[in-house]
Amino acid sequence: MQWQPLFRIGEPFLYFSIWAFLVALVLVIVVSLLTEPEADDKIRGLVYGRDLPERQ
Repeated sequence: MQWQPLFRIGEPFLYFSIWAFLVALVLVIVVSLLTEPEADDKIRGLVYGRDLPERQ
């Protein structure tokens, strides 16, 4: 069995970037699914769609 190159073109930067994007996407999804969501009180005013706390 002979050694075969992973990519058959001379400059595989586009293939490398596609694989890097897919690995990062899977990693983000897995981490997002495995972490507990923060309480509403903790993120109020920090993210879009949450009411700002009333000013005193």
